[in-house]
Amino acid sequence: MKKIFALALALLMLIALAACGETTKSETNTTPTETVTAIGDVVTGVIPSGWSFISGTDMNGADGADFICHAKEYKLGDAYLQAAVYNSGIDDAKAVLESADPYGAYVDEVELPNGTWYIAENAAASLIGDKAMLVKGYQCDFSSNEVQSILGSLNWAK
Repeated sequence: MKKIFALALALLMLIALAACGETTKSETNTTPTETVTAIGDVVTGVIPSGWSFISGTDMNGADGADFICHAKEYKLGDAYLQAAVYNSGIDDAKAVLESADPYGAYVDEVELPNGTWYIAENAAASLIGDKAMLVKGYQCDFSSNEVQSILGSLNWAK
């Protein structure tokens, strides 16, 4: 009886260890399949699971920008994107991004479903309709597929 119990316990431990194994590379590179369409004070967008959308009014009492947070419920210190109108126009926004000040090194220009985006390390800008949109980030990788899928879904709420 002790041998059967020991064998069952060993088998259970082996299954538990297998379940706690490392994530494979293919699992870490998958795109989330669940999304939510969000509407804020300034922008609308499609947000993947694991992210949340907070209007500027709800975040800080002002409706000048909306926040897309990389957490199900935002807490101070969580990564986020902040989307707002850039009143100086797209050419000025691109020049600011290319200057590497204050948004880090300029990365690239990418075509996304809603237009051409100019990407720096910590911000991106695009002409959406007739207005320039600037999206600043905190601890977000603007070169990642996940962030670029969010950028490519953004549009004006009003």
